[in-house]
This record gives sequence, C-alpha cells and structure tokens, in this order.
Amino acid sequence: MLFTSTNKTTDLIDVDDDSSLHSTVTVEDIKTSPLTPPPSISQCPRGKRVQFDESLNKIADSATTKQHFGDCWYNEQEYKSFKVSVVKVAKKLVKTQSVAVGSYHQVLTHVYDLCCIEKNEIQSDYESFLDFQNQMDLKMCLIDENVRLALDRLTIKSITMDISDRRRVMVYKVQDIQKECVHLPSEVRREIIHRALGPLSLASRLFALEKARAVSNFC
Repeated sequence: MLFTSTNKTTDLIDVDDDSSLHSTVTVEDIKTSPLTPPPSISQCPRGKRVQFDESLNKIADSATTKQHFGDCWYNEQEYKSFKVSVVKVAKKLVKTQSVAVGSYHQVLTHVYDLCCIEKNEIQSDYESFLDFQNQMDLKMCLIDENVRLALDRLTIKSITMDISDRRRVMVYKVQDIQKECVHLPSEVRREIIHRALGPLSLASRLFALEKARAVSNFC
C-alpha cells in the first residue's frame, strides 16, 4: 500500500465537502504522491471528443404505467434522502473512529493492505483469498445497524488516495501505450493495455469484491 498513515487527524475525509460524495476521485485532487508519473493530466493535450446527434433520438412507446416506473426507479427526493443518510453515517464513523484492532478503520485498512499485497488474479467471484478471520472481521465492520459499504472512501483518506494514485498511473500507461503502439492493430493494443493495467487495478478489484461478498448475505 502506498499510504499507510493511520493518524486520525490526517486520515479522515471531510464529509461536509460535497465533492467527497462524488462517485469518482479525480486525479487532479491528489497534490502529493510517492509515485513519479508524468505531469498532471490537466497539462496533457485534450484527446478526441464524442458528439451525439440528438435529432436521431427515437421515442419508444411503452404500455408501462407511471406507477410501475415509480416502483422501479428512485425519485429525486429519495436520492436526496440517501445522501443525507450516507453523510450521517459517515460523520458518525469519523467521530467515533478508532485505529484499535477490530475497529472499522483498522479492519478496512488491513484488508486493503492485503489486497495490495495479493499478486494472483481473481479466479472466482465466490472464493475469497482472505482467511476466515479476516472475512468475519470485514463482515462485522460493514454490517452494523446499516450496511456501511463504500463509506471507506469518505472516512479513510489513505485508501482513497492510493486508489486515486493507481488510477492516475493507469491513465498515463494507457496514453503511453496508445502513442507507442499506434501502428499496431487495435486488438493487439487492447491486449497490451489489458496486461499493463491488470496488476495496477487488482487491489481495487479485490477490495470491491471482498466488500461485496461480505455484505452479500445481508442485502
């Protein structure tokens, strides 16, 4: 793991910051990093853009009633309610956060460290690489009175920063491969990119899979 600080005052994310609730962390947000990639992405030349011809949009008639849509989709008010609930739980975790053995912070950080150390590619969605005790610790931390899945990105800064750093390096690798292999067939380029990014993304993929597995029986 690239960041291992467990200091409570430096390893917490400000949950009052609305940007912290965004589903992704932009690479420009990271000011310092132990990695040594090229200059920031904001300095890189803009790539190609995609545009859609809105005039070609088609409306499909459906016999589905408005009531059915209401049953299948969340409305704006429900999304706002979810956001308030997430912030409330995250703030509670921040206020009561401890680095003691068995705490939410300690267990999540430890499991992420194990994911970073693991070198073997995912073989099955059903078999965990964690031992039984780590699986049980993770389950107990994520399932409290509510499912606390994905709150680590709001409460454990070291994990968020490491994942962002890895994402940034992957972007640079893709850009480099595209430049160096521009004359190769697209299928070959895709395979080269796949092999280059696999080890960098493995920790995040394992971490997401283990968290999902831990709460799968609860949801």
